[in-house]
Amino acid sequence: MRPLQELVIATRNGGKLLEIRTFLAGLPLRVIGMDEAEADPAGSGAGAVKGARANAGARGGTSAGAPDGILRRCRLPEVEETGATYAENALLKARSAARATGLPALADDSGLEVDALGGAPGIHSARFAGPEATDADNNRLLLARLAASQRPGAAPASSARRRSSVPTVASS
Repeated sequence: MRPLQELVIATRNGGKLLEIRTFLAGLPLRVIGMDEAEADPAGSGAGAVKGARANAGARGGTSAGAPDGILRRCRLPEVEETGATYAENALLKARSAARATGLPALADDSGLEVDALGGAPGIHSARFAGPEATDADNNRLLLARLAASQRPGAAPASSARRRSSVPTVASS
């Protein structure tokens, strides 16, 4: 059996981490969430996982599948999403996680593009209603803007798409 390759997933979103773990289940990977990883100032990759063991797949437990249901927090840097595209933002996150841990990292950035709103909310989907907004807040604003964009008597416009970029960055 081949040894497990460690891969840091550059997200603190528990649902997204669980989806990625499920998608990668069965591969010879030890999938490490940001809340399970430790910063590695030397960039050696040594000691990159907190605790006695790391989750090797999509197992249950709290903290999006953290081993033994233990919530593990770390001081890996938050990444400001300053890119103009999904790819740029995802690369910022993946590069930051790879630098901080010394391990290969996978990140994603995605958003909803609604044609009736000129492609909005787009890369701003998670912060559409403001930096502290919840998903419910973002959905309410989206529906309000859609309603305001409709011409009287016209059929509701409903074309939209979800776009995503998912780069993987090797550690240096």
